[in-house]
Amino acid sequence: MIPSHGVGELTCAACANAFETSVVRIRSKRSAGNKQMGTRSFTVRVEDLNGRDDLVEFVRPSNEDFELRSKDLAAFSSIHGRLTIVQNLSVGRHMKLVRSRVEARVEPGCAAAILLWMSVAAGVGAVVF
Repeated sequence: MIPSHGVGELTCAACANAFETSVVRIRSKRSAGNKQMGTRSFTVRVEDLNGRDDLVEFVRPSNEDFELRSKDLAAFSSIHGRLTIVQNLSVGRHMKLVRSRVEARVEPGCAAAILLWMSVAAGVGAVVF
């Protein structure tokens, strides 16, 4: 379950990595692709479960955009302080922000575990705004 402050932690059984996940409401998103580098940078204004505004900035190792619309519910998951997975809980989509397992020391089952954890939490109403 996601605590009332909107930040939860899950330890992956496959690799023992601790994911820290923040659930937020999207306020706005800007993104810009760099075809030469094959990346896309994102600037996302969010509101946490306590109503505080924050800014999340990251780069995706792909030029593809990702849907994050105003008022969508989203989850940002990090390992060792590095943003690893972004999920749009409103539309049921996610994106990984790492190029390889070596780069983030993430096992293949980690993403599946965090996605399952968040889908179960949302399904039982544990993620409530």
